[in-house]
Parts: sequence; structure tokens; C-alpha cells
Amino acid sequence: MTSPPAIPFAPIPAIIPTYRAPELLARCIGHLAAQSRATVPVVIDNNIENRLYTRAVNLGLRQSLANDAPYYLLLNQDMMLQPTAVAEMVRTLESDPRIGIVMPLHLDPDNPDHVACGGTEGAFPLGQHYMGPLAAFSQDRELPWANGAAVLLRKEMVQEIGLLDESMRFICSDVDYSFTARARGWKVWLSAKAHGFHKPGASFAEGVSPLELVKCDDILAFADKWLNGDLYRRLASEGRELTPQTVVQKVSEVRTLRADIARKLGQG
Repeated sequence: MTSPPAIPFAPIPAIIPTYRAPELLARCIGHLAAQSRATVPVVIDNNIENRLYTRAVNLGLRQSLANDAPYYLLLNQDMMLQPTAVAEMVRTLESDPRIGIVMPLHLDPDNPDHVACGGTEGAFPLGQHYMGPLAAFSQDRELPWANGAAVLLRKEMVQEIGLLDESMRFICSDVDYSFTARARGWKVWLSAKAHGFHKPGASFAEGVSPLELVKCDDILAFADKWLNGDLYRRLASEGRELTPQTVVQKVSEVRTLRADIARKLGQG
């Protein structure tokens, strides 16, 4: 009796927003073709209409959601993944069903023994990256958020929490997406054996340009959503009444009420 043929893994869509630099895109796709876990490039061409990062990623996710792949790879065109990187990120995702987002180590292409981004921590006003010798990054670890230059997303998580927030057009949407996932009970992890070459870039360039203005707007949108409650104050009918002092008072009242209920139930 012969065994049934093995069912191959569905190729993982690799969503790549591209803008100018065709040589980088060609190299990026060449590295994808060498992956031990099959991928299929989904190139979102921003050359005719520059949608910027977040809108382009969402377009690629919408195109990919109908297929059978259980994961989606988001990739900058200047990220060159090593051959086992995708397989290692899948391994990390599959180690825990509540891991929804995984990122690889970013190695400096000019110094492959130096990690340019080995995870992320502080998020406001700009993200902070763990850096150092490659030998110091030997273990997978849970992260506050994942750098969007290369992340693997679980389809089930995307279906639950939705797409990226397009009010942050170029930066901050990766932080926002990680925080949104974590707020819904998903985990964000670093896959230490997944490596990619990616040159760290400055968050802000010298001088004045429309893109630098977009970055400022993105930081303000992130703050609006997560830090100061202004978004809720604009949307809610009671918003104008919600001064910081009022919020503290109301939260204190609810905590007191909860403690009283718990006491009456014998749980205090």
C-alpha cells in the first residue's frame, strides 16, 4: 500500500511595496526565490502613484487574503533575507498559536556580525532598536513591537484585527499594528535564527521634504491614537468633558465600585 502524496505548503505571499530602485527589488526577489520555504512575491508598484508604505501593504494584504496561505510576509524592497529566514520565522510562529507577528534579525550588510535591529522597544516619538554583536542575539524573544521592514503575519490574526491603520502612512503603522495585536491577545516575537541584511536608515533626513512632513504627521497620528486620548475626545459625545483630571476621577470611581462588588461577592 502506497502512502498518499505529501501536500506541499502553500507559498507564502511576500508583499513588497516598491518605489524606484529596481535593482533593490530585483535583489530582494532573488533572495526570496532562494528561500527554503516557498514564497510568492506580491509587488505593489508605487512608482505611478506613491501610496507610501501602509496603504501599499494593505493593498497587498487584500489581494492575498483570498488564497490558502496561512501566513503573509511584509517586506521592504531593501531587505535581503537569508535562505532559511522565512522557514525560521514560520518555526517561531508555529511554536505558539498566539504568536501573530514575527520579525527576523536585521544584520548590517557592511558588517554581518553586527545586528542593526535585533528587536524593538521604545516606540514614541521614534522607535528604539536593540543593536550589538550577533552572538548576543541567540534566543527567540517576545517583543513590544516588530519592525515593519520584514514581518511574518499569521492569517488568523489579520482576519481578526484587520489591516494596518492608514492614518499612519509611512512610519509608526508597524508599531500601531503590533500594539493592536497585543491588545487583542496576540504576541509579537523575534525569530533569532531568521536573518536578513538591511541597512539601518535615519528616521529623519536632513533638510525639508514632503516625506519628512508625512513622518511628522504619522508620529502625531500615533500619539493621537495611543497617548493622549484626543482621538476619543473628538469622536465621543462626552469627549469635550473628558479632561485628564476627569478621566482619573472616573477611573477611580469605577475601581472603587468594582472593589465594592467584589467584596460583596466574597472576592475582595
